Amino acid sequence: MNLDGATFWRAIDSELQSAQQAVDELEDLYLNPYDGYEAEEYAVQERLASSLETLRSLMAQSAQILGLNRFDEELSRFWSSTQDSCQIEFHDYYECFYSPVLIKFRDFIRSFAAFIPNPNLESPQGDSDLYRLEAVLKSTGHIINLLGVKPRCENDVRNAVYKVLRIVFENTVREVPISNSLKNFKIDIGVESLACAIEYKYANTEAKARNILDGIYTDVHGYSGSEIWKNFYAVLYMTEAFVPESAIREDWVRNEVPENWQLIIVSGQGELKPNAPMIVKNTYG
Repeated sequence: MNLDGATFWRAIDSELQSAQQAVDELEDLYLNPYDGYEAEEYAVQERLASSLETLRSLMAQSAQILGLNRFDEELSRFWSSTQDSCQIEFHDYYECFYSPVLIKFRDFIRSFAAFIPNPNLESPQGDSDLYRLEAVLKSTGHIINLLGVKPRCENDVRNAVYKVLRIVFENTVREVPISNSLKNFKIDIGVESLACAIEYKYANTEAKARNILDGIYTDVHGYSGSEIWKNFYAVLYMTEAFVPESAIREDWVRNEVPENWQLIIVSGQGELKPNAPMIVKNTYG
């Protein structure tokens, strides 16, 4: 059985919009409750649950067609562990409501970009190579899973993706220095033919995710002025969806990040990096 990419992505985009609209309506209800709002709340929750179930079914069927068995197993395991798919939560720091299931589903959906071309995302110039690069970066969580990596730091994530990029783009390089008048920077990964530089960041706590974002906003200007690298990607890999993507996107715009920088947010498995062993000196000779 063949999988039509245009049909798949139209269906996915439609259900994503419906699910997000339901989340927005629930947020409005919770922030502005009225007498007897429970009936409307129930109706909206039913719509949210229906959209999420449709998304799950679309992904499961597509994974089976493509032979992505581990992906199918991971999706099934996550869905089985979900007790209330229409539950939304309030994020204290960003002061907004979000759906944990929808955030996780967005991560799953990004993985398909490497296997099912999305005609709606092609650039006006038909830059298929740039599209393929973005598809790989957005599939970081899936790459980690397929390679059986249990990352403890950003090097583990970066090295796994580097292996894949080397197959897709032969002129992929890593740890290339960029110098300006104030500081020396090193690119994590670069694709020379596309003049694209990629920075990977790893967060296993919410606090670390926020600190990383603050650091990105400070450092992006240090990469300006390069004659070789013209396009930049910051890939934030979180071991859980600690921060709602919508809130991060709002911060990204608010901090006036240069237009040649793109932010990609992914989540996947990971572990805490062990502390370095304590060295005790013998002071008694």
